[in-house]
Amino acid sequence: LYRGGLAMLAHGDLTRAEQYLASALRAGHDERATLKALLVTTVRASRLRSALGYAQPYLASHPRDHALRLLVASI
Repeated sequence: LYRGGLAMLAHGDLTRAEQYLASALRAGHDERATLKALLVTTVRASRLRSALGYAQPYLASHPRDHALRLLVASI
Protein backbone atom coordinates (compact mmCIF):
# COMPACT_ATOMS: atom_id res chain seq x y z
CA LEU A 1 0.00 0.00 0.00
CA TYR A 2 2.76 2.41 0.96
CA ARG A 3 4.78 1.85 -2.22
CA GLY A 4 1.62 2.07 -4.29
CA GLY A 5 0.78 5.38 -2.64
CA LEU A 6 4.23 6.75 -3.38
CA ALA A 7 3.90 5.63 -7.00
CA MET A 8 0.54 7.39 -7.31
CA LEU A 9 2.03 10.52 -5.72
CA ALA A 10 4.92 10.45 -8.21
CA HIS A 11 2.46 10.20 -11.10
CA GLY A 12 0.32 13.04 -9.79
CA ASP A 13 -2.73 10.95 -8.87
CA LEU A 14 -3.18 12.67 -5.52
CA THR A 15 -6.61 11.25 -4.70
CA ARG A 16 -5.52 7.65 -5.14
CA ALA A 17 -2.20 8.36 -3.40
CA GLU A 18 -4.08 9.60 -0.35
CA GLN A 19 -6.27 6.51 -0.32
CA TYR A 20 -3.31 4.13 -0.54
CA LEU A 21 -1.26 6.00 2.06
CA ALA A 22 -4.16 6.30 4.50
CA SER A 23 -4.73 2.56 4.13
CA ALA A 24 -1.03 1.89 4.74
CA LEU A 25 -1.18 4.03 7.87
CA ARG A 26 -4.22 2.13 9.17
CA ALA A 27 -2.53 -1.17 8.33
CA GLY A 28 0.39 -0.28 10.58
CA HIS A 29 3.09 0.78 8.15
CA ASP A 30 5.86 2.99 9.58
CA GLU A 31 3.83 5.84 11.02
CA ARG A 32 6.37 8.64 10.55
CA ALA A 33 7.25 7.86 6.92
CA THR A 34 3.66 7.22 5.91
CA LEU A 35 2.39 10.36 7.60
CA LYS A 36 5.04 12.48 5.88
CA ALA A 37 4.02 11.17 2.44
CA LEU A 38 0.35 11.55 3.33
CA LEU A 39 0.84 15.17 4.36
CA VAL A 40 2.77 15.96 1.18
CA THR A 41 -0.08 14.43 -0.79
CA THR A 42 -2.90 16.24 0.98
CA VAL A 43 -1.16 19.62 0.97
CA ARG A 44 -0.36 19.32 -2.75
CA ALA A 45 -4.01 18.47 -3.37
CA SER A 46 -5.09 21.50 -1.28
CA ARG A 47 -6.94 19.13 1.07
CA LEU A 48 -5.86 21.01 4.16
CA ARG A 49 -8.61 19.73 6.47
CA SER A 50 -7.59 16.20 5.60
CA ALA A 51 -3.96 17.06 6.30
CA LEU A 52 -4.95 18.34 9.74
CA GLY A 53 -7.02 15.23 10.32
CA TYR A 54 -3.97 13.06 9.77
CA ALA A 55 -1.47 15.32 11.54
CA GLN A 56 -3.28 16.17 14.77
CA PRO A 57 -3.55 12.63 16.21
CA TYR A 58 0.13 12.02 15.46
CA LEU A 59 1.05 15.35 17.02
CA ALA A 60 -0.91 14.49 20.16
CA SER A 61 1.31 11.46 20.70
CA HIS A 62 4.52 13.16 19.45
CA PRO A 63 4.32 16.71 20.84
CA ARG A 64 8.03 17.38 20.28
CA ASP A 65 7.77 17.06 16.50
CA HIS A 66 8.39 20.74 15.87
CA ALA A 67 8.34 20.53 12.08
CA LEU A 68 4.89 18.97 12.16
CA ARG A 69 3.73 21.51 14.74
CA LEU A 70 4.85 24.31 12.38
CA LEU A 71 3.00 22.72 9.46
CA VAL A 72 -0.20 22.40 11.50
CA ALA A 73 0.10 26.02 12.63
CA SER A 74 0.67 27.16 9.05
CA ILE A 75 -2.41 25.32 7.80
